[in-house]
Amino acid sequence: AAAAALAVATVAVFATAVVAQPPGTPDAVPGVCTGSTSAGVGCSYDVTKVDAFDLVVNPKRPVIQWAWCDPSCYERAHWYDPDCEYCQYQLPTYNITYSVPSNVFVLPTTEAGGCFEQNTQETVDQYETLVGHTEGHSGWFHSWSKTTVNFYSMYYKYDASQALQYKFLIWHSLVVPAFPTPATTLPFKISVSGLPASYDNASYTAFLDEWGTHYMSSAQVGGSALMTQYFHSCFTQQYGGSYTSQQSSSSFFGIFGHHSDTAGGNNKTDGNFKQYSNTTIKLLGGAADKYGDLNWTNTMDAAQVQDWEDSIKTNMVPLTFSFTPLHSLIADAAVASNVKRALVEYGADVATYTQSLVNHLIPQDPHFRPPWCKFDPHPPVMAAMAAAAGGESGEIGVGDGLPGCPALPSPTDDVVVSEGKRRAMGVAPRLARTH
Repeated sequence: AAAAALAVATVAVFATAVVAQPPGTPDAVPGVCTGSTSAGVGCSYDVTKVDAFDLVVNPKRPVIQWAWCDPSCYERAHWYDPDCEYCQYQLPTYNITYSVPSNVFVLPTTEAGGCFEQNTQETVDQYETLVGHTEGHSGWFHSWSKTTVNFYSMYYKYDASQALQYKFLIWHSLVVPAFPTPATTLPFKISVSGLPASYDNASYTAFLDEWGTHYMSSAQVGGSALMTQYFHSCFTQQYGGSYTSQQSSSSFFGIFGHHSDTAGGNNKTDGNFKQYSNTTIKLLGGAADKYGDLNWTNTMDAAQVQDWEDSIKTNMVPLTFSFTPLHSLIADAAVASNVKRALVEYGADVATYTQSLVNHLIPQDPHFRPPWCKFDPHPPVMAAMAAAAGGESGEIGVGDGLPGCPALPSPTDDVVVSEGKRRAMGVAPRLARTH
């Protein structure tokens, strides 16, 4: 009896600990977190350190336990078995097949687009509003991401405004259904079981340090080219928004040599604007490492852009995504409540840090006025830092919209509803097999 119990326990531990797909099966569908080095749904994150516009996410640890299909499902004889029909996903237009956990919904959502209008933040207050909109803050949340720190530094040290433009290619969407509550990995269960029932700040802060604040519950994956541009605020004051919008667009296409009528932006960008601006385009997905960060001295021509776009299919990354609080995965009500309390206190610490950064930078503002500028640089503006509200911290969507531009398509409940109906009705599987 003891041996049988041990065998059962061993099987249970193995089933709970495995994150990667079984050996001999196709690679996991891009966008599913299968380890600490992969980013995607099912991993945990510290959302205060997620960059709003770089769209770069660094996961903490795998937290969702995947329910992988039996390896036999990938044998031709079992392709159409009822328990196997949703175990694979084939990339549209390409003969690339992936393994899919049964507790993840995947749908093809192939789409390409971009935003080449101006998205300018001229003051810290405007930036705070934009970040709040884009990241879906819920009262307590504040950011100390690299992007936020850079914006404050450029604003106060160089009297700079910020412009954003991007191009994206999305291949598919993934969603981890919230009901029933997703199963969690063994390490996460062990960490939760070690938390005290009574609130202890040190214990719960250590938990957040290890696991972060949220897990990624949905994502759109593909590749993107994002331009972040800082330019002297006097350009807008002296020449107006149309001028800076045109200059920003020509900068994007001058560096990222897209095959369009607006290419050749290098010849259309004013010399003063180039001199008093700092422009970087970051590639995400595909052969991004091959090209590095782009700028006026490291550009891409149309052929290179096409080469990078073609490479996205072999290296997709999350572009837009939603986060759900980790406490939603914890069954013990007292412990879950304590984790929520720790989140609120952590958010207050981040807000204090951000305010301290602003206070440190204000005296460094040189109020520099270029020779061509007829206006005084902007006065130092204090950020409207809201105190931690201490309210409910719900789902957070990142990268799901920018003012003045078509939003990047966001992963929504439509994926869950559509896929759920397909499974309930027993309709054709998502994989159209042609081989």
